[in-house]
Parts: sequence; structure tokens; C-alpha cells
Amino acid sequence: AVHLVAEGIEYFKAGRHTEALESLSDALEMDPSNIEGLVARGALCANSGNYEKAIKDFEAALKLNQGHTNARKYLGETLVAYGHSLESEKRFNEAKKMYMLCLSLISSHEEAKNALERLKQRINHEIEQNV
Repeated sequence: AVHLVAEGIEYFKAGRHTEALESLSDALEMDPSNIEGLVARGALCANSGNYEKAIKDFEAALKLNQGHTNARKYLGETLVAYGHSLESEKRFNEAKKMYMLCLSLISSHEEAKNALERLKQRINHEIEQNV
């Protein structure tokens, strides 16, 4: 499984995302608790805009090792990116939840703090427009 994770990461770096996903998924089929495989596949999914799958992989990695720095960092970044995506679809409550989850994980995450503040102002503006 370790070899497949390394192969998947090399494919990822080369921009060959389909092969990367196949290698990483094969590795995780062999060893579902391979933290590096989970983090790498999570990063690949996040880069492809598949935020929900990425979040599941990062959360699984953190369940296995709460102190995994990259899993925590990437999960925070993915939650914020997903929040932005939800916000652009006017799914404000779901976006707020993503920003709050990020802050519960990384309390000092400036982008999440700023996004949450901006979202509150945006919601207030939307309410005022509809009165």
C-alpha cells in the first residue's frame, strides 16, 4: 500500500489526477488506515472541487491520528473552500457551518474568521433587501 501511495502522490504532482486517484484508492482498499493515503487522496479530491469526499478523507486521517498536521491544515483549508463554494450558491447556513467547523478545528484560522464575518454581513444585507 505504501508503494501505491507514493505512486499516487507522484501522479498527483505530475497533474495526472485520474491515475493518482486510482493508485491512492487502491492503496486505501488494501490498507484503509493508511493516513498518508487518506491525506493525499483528500488533497486530490479538494483540488478537484470534490469537497465532501476530501473532508471525509481528512476526518478519517484525523480519527487515526488527531495530531496529523497536514490532515488538520488541509481539512481547515477545504472547509473554507467548501464554505466559499456554498456561499456562492447562496447556501448561507451550510457555508456558515463549514467556517465554524474550520474554526473549531483551527481557532486561529484568519480566512475562516474573515469569511464568517463577511457572511454575517451578507446575510444581514440579504435580510434588509427582502424587508
